[in-house]
Amino acid sequence: MGSLTNFAETEIMDHIFNGADGAGSVYTPPATVYLSLHTADPTDTGSMAAECTGTSYARKAIAFSAAGTRAIVQNGVVTFDQAGGAWGTITHWGICDQLAAGGNMLAYGSFAVSKSIVSGNTASVATTEVVITATADVGLSTYCAHKILDFLFRNQAFTPPATYIGLVTANPTDASTGATLTEPS
Repeated sequence: MGSLTNFAETEIMDHIFNGADGAGSVYTPPATVYLSLHTADPTDTGSMAAECTGTSYARKAIAFSAAGTRAIVQNGVVTFDQAGGAWGTITHWGICDQLAAGGNMLAYGSFAVSKSIVSGNTASVATTEVVITATADVGLSTYCAHKILDFLFRNQAFTPPATYIGLVTANPTDASTGATLTEPS
């Protein structure tokens, strides 16, 4: 399972609550996102320090199915070029907004099984291997979690909503909507 990086969380919070990123403009997700391979955990910081650098290594485009059950799942096998040298033992993945080195990591996670890539290997990531979740403990409704995931990883429209604060007489649930909340009168 994967998580959003600090960068992605900040951009989304600005998008939802401020309607703008730190530069004063609405966040625009990349048209294509790319899978990167790592030999160590990128952590919430989205560190690229342990990204593979071996001969013939390059990030590859990755596609996702529509968000559901607070997650977005890889749709289709991602196949890398044949390694021209050792890439190291791959333990983690990242989702980046840029094909070439640099850019920003949006999400990261670990593979269920690590794999040592040596010269002549062709690394591939099976469909459904990369899953990014927005857990209920982040305080967002399921509706909002799905919108965020589709926005970031599928470039689906998500206009920043008008936001208001309200008082309720009972704790909202994950499925609560504005119409189902009990507000004091």
